[in-house]
Amino acid sequence: MNIERALRVPLAEGGLVKTIIGALLNLIPIVSFLSSGYLLELMGNAAKEKHEMPAWENWGAKFINGFLVLIIALIYMLIPLIIISACGGLEAYCQGGGWGLLSGAFALATIVAMIIGFFIPMALAHFAYSGSFSAAFSLGTIFSYIGKVIGAYVLAYILIIALAIAMMIVSIIPILGFIICIFAGFYIGCVGSILFGDAYRQARAADAGAGTGA
Repeated sequence: MNIERALRVPLAEGGLVKTIIGALLNLIPIVSFLSSGYLLELMGNAAKEKHEMPAWENWGAKFINGFLVLIIALIYMLIPLIIISACGGLEAYCQGGGWGLLSGAFALATIVAMIIGFFIPMALAHFAYSGSFSAAFSLGTIFSYIGKVIGAYVLAYILIIALAIAMMIVSIIPILGFIICIFAGFYIGCVGSILFGDAYRQARAADAGAGTGA
């Protein structure tokens, strides 16, 4: 996994213009599916060792894939969403003094969401590489692949979180912070797509090697 390359690709050789386009489209509800589809394509390219920003073309395919990314994320997050929904039913009880139960339920939902969220990038990479929606739910393969590259995968995960935290800090700056974050949010998405695509490619290579060795 080449972190320096992942940080550079969205800015190099025409990448900056493509990143700006994605950032602007990402601001518009529904239209933002195009940006999600673009990131999925970028992830698939990285998984196939193509380290360059895709062209802004095939808009229909990008839109559909972006919508499917949302569906995949919602399905994975179904459990924490159910917990949060159940919290709404506790409000009446909490008015009688049960705030501890409510806060505990929200804390549980947050923890579960963080745990499940850890697996979503590999699920999306499997979908991006194979082109099959069902591949995103091949849990055995997804868990196996993460295990084969756990060090690189965790490093990518931590780096993306660190970049997101840095962006949140910058967002405090009036006006300028907001403008920077419009671009930075999509840029971080590009970096993450490249890193997790690379991790997926390494996992597939390790899996193939293990199969050959067997």
